[in-house]
This record gives sequence, structure tokens and C-alpha cells, in this order.
Amino acid sequence: MFAAARIPKRYEHCELSNYEFEGSQLHLAPARMAACRFVEEYPVDKTGLLLVGTIGTGKTHLAVGIAKSLIREKGIPCLFYDYRKLLKEIQNSYNSSVQTTELALLKPVFDAEVLVLDELGAVRPSEWVWDTVSLILNTRYNDNRVPHRPHGRRRLPAENQERELWVRSGQRSACRVKNTPEFSDAI
Repeated sequence: MFAAARIPKRYEHCELSNYEFEGSQLHLAPARMAACRFVEEYPVDKTGLLLVGTIGTGKTHLAVGIAKSLIREKGIPCLFYDYRKLLKEIQNSYNSSVQTTELALLKPVFDAEVLVLDELGAVRPSEWVWDTVSLILNTRYNDNRVPHRPHGRRRLPAENQERELWVRSGQRSACRVKNTPEFSDAI
């Protein structure tokens, strides 16, 4: 199940137990607690989790730790995708010499019980990117699949989070995200 999860080599060491949040990083403790709670309550809590924070705070570490814990402790299949890489693979599927289709590439993304979609906010938005993220989020939302997205962005006061999410993801996607996951802005 670990190989099927597609966790990149760079993150193979990541576990919830080795996420550093002591000393000067104490402000990160609530994010680790939310991640541990997500694993503990799954599958009762299938609402998902959105991790937001500045670059380098460990969102991907926590997301991989969650996926590995769900696989190891509960036998839950998980899938990791860097959103930028997924977009490139989809674009490549339009090449006539490639023997795969966009929907064939997206099927595992749609079907994974738990999806870690990393770097969702790292792609310069175009209409095609909006359409793609909307298709992924909406399909998983309609199928009651767990979205789980580490999302790098600057920290915002709570009253601005919903507006920022709408600006970055579009109205429909923001509604899917807002209505589905626990929102952890601890990092």
C-alpha cells in the first residue's frame, strides 16, 4: 500500500511522530494535534483536512505523516500527488503520441479513499487550472471522498481566510473545500 500511495522519496522519513513543534516551533502544535485527531477519528470523520500556512512550516510533512499512519494503522489506501506534477501529466496526455487519456490519469485521483493533493496553491491559475482543480474537488465531493490538501499561503486573519480561499480556488471549489474539510490554519 505504501508504494501505491506514491509518496516521494524526499518525504519517506515523514511521520507524525517526528514532526517538530517544540521550542520556537511551539505554535505548530495545534496543526500536529489536528493531524493526529484526523487519523484517530478516521473513518468516522471523513470530512477531510486542509492544511494552510507559510512555506516551510511542515504541511507536506504532516500530510505524509497522516497518509502513512492511515495506511499502517488502519489499512486505508491513500494517494499522494504534487498538484503541479499531476497537471503536467494531464497536459502530456493531450500529446497524440501518449497512450493515456486525461480521465485515465485522473481515475486514481478520483477513486483514492484519501487523497493528499500537495502544492495546490503553487500553480499560477489559468482557466484550465481552475477547471482541473474544480473537476477534481467536485468529483471527490460528490463521491464523498476525503480531500486532504496541504496548501501553502501566507497566514491570514480568520475573517480573511474564506475570501483568500475563494480568490485562490474559485467560488465553487472554495465552497467544496469550506464545506468539506476541517480547516487547520495552525501552521
